[in-house]
Order: sequence, then C-alpha cells, then structure tokens
Amino acid sequence: MDRSPLVPASNERRSKLRFPLARKVRYEFVQSNQSQCGQGEILNISSSGVLLQAEHELQPGTKLRLSISWPIKLNETASIKLVAEGKIVWAKEKKVAVRLTSHEFRLLGSKL
Repeated sequence: MDRSPLVPASNERRSKLRFPLARKVRYEFVQSNQSQCGQGEILNISSSGVLLQAEHELQPGTKLRLSISWPIKLNETASIKLVAEGKIVWAKEKKVAVRLTSHEFRLLGSKL
C-alpha cells in the first residue's frame, strides 16, 4: 500500500509527523574520548527528530551535534543552517535516528 510520508500509519509510534528533506548534514560526536566529524544526508525530519544516512556506523546512545544547510533563506537573501543536538535512539548500519534535545537556526558561515 502506497501512502504519503506525511500521513501517519495507524501503528505509527512517533507523535510528530516526519517530513522528507534531502539535505547534506555535517555531524560531530565523541568516540574513544576523541571528537570525530562526519558527513551524511538527512532523509527526513520532524520537530523532535531526524533520520539520516551517516558515513560512520554509529551506536545508539551516541550524542551528536548536527549542522544542516536549510533550503529557505532568511529574508530571501541570507543562507541559514539548522544546528541541533541530540542522541541516537536507533541505528541500522549507517542509517541513524536522532532524538533532538535542542535546535536553533544560525547564519551560514557561523561556527558549527
């Protein structure tokens, strides 16, 4: 059965709708007491979570800091990015779901 990604199924566990958003993402995490960086692609997003394809195999419980270039410009002129923090709630191979704990928009070019 084909259904819209914006319409939750009756057995849907998420309380927020996820929206498809194909955008590049840069992420930071700590592994073995060292800060690591990686890149990937956002697959979908909601106000409380993100599903992304990462270049690393990451583990549930890992805290991430994400930087996502936003598709809409501020005042139609300034490029912005979404900077968010969260924790991986599940991972399968290089696909990870992140529950967001904070997020804010920043002008593109400001530090991650």
